[in-house]
Amino acid sequence: MANYQLPVGEEFKVPQDKMLIGNLLFPRQAKPFQTDAKITPSQYSLIQDGNKVIAISTSQFYNGRNFDELSQDAIKDGVIIATPRSHLINWQNVNSALRGETPRYNASGRLLETSQVDGEAGVVNHAWVYLNARFPQGSGFRGLDLVTITLQNGKPIFTRVPLQPCLEENCLADVDSMNEQGLLTRKAKTNKYEPGKTVNFYPPILRQDKPEEGLVARFSAYSDWASFYCDRNPAYLNESLGGFTSAEGASVAENGARK
Repeated sequence: MANYQLPVGEEFKVPQDKMLIGNLLFPRQAKPFQTDAKITPSQYSLIQDGNKVIAISTSQFYNGRNFDELSQDAIKDGVIIATPRSHLINWQNVNSALRGETPRYNASGRLLETSQVDGEAGVVNHAWVYLNARFPQGSGFRGLDLVTITLQNGKPIFTRVPLQPCLEENCLADVDSMNEQGLLTRKAKTNKYEPGKTVNFYPPILRQDKPEEGLVARFSAYSDWASFYCDRNPAYLNESLGGFTSAEGASVAENGARK
């Protein structure tokens, strides 16, 4: 997506079709997100992950369900629960936009106003959600695999791969250190919690009672802290525990979303 450097040392009026963010101008309207998933575009915001554009819901859904029930209900609605990587990128993006550093677009291609970004940040920074990740016994790091669910032509596809290396201790971690699977690999250089930048990380462990079933990932955030757990019981449910949904779309070249 094109952005325009603000001219230096001269008077400049922001065009009506642009918004000034920092010292950059961004179009108020980008190309709408293209996807086969049945989503309401105004209820989803866009992130970019490599060459993929992903739409993430701006609200938490399916509260009061355990991990399997929540995943099944999302699939019935033609979407999936956000993976650890897509959720963390989204969390980074929301807080970056909240600080006025980057733009934020919804799935209609509309640039979000400050009040809309504030609303999204209020949800993401006060969330308690399951993430699309299970860690059964396997051949990867710490003797574990990673299982995620995607949709192909409306049908669920379970992908199982060896777990990649990540931090092995409970600690405050740097969100920028996430690996391809969305797990964190570097401790934070500060002891201070910063929304979208640092998070309390709890690495995946082997489930002793049901190793083949494995434990699952959850994310929780409040005003003064956030935690990314990879060691939670999938059977647990609570009326406040739900999930953010996501859908993948066309390529970056076609959509032009900005991470």
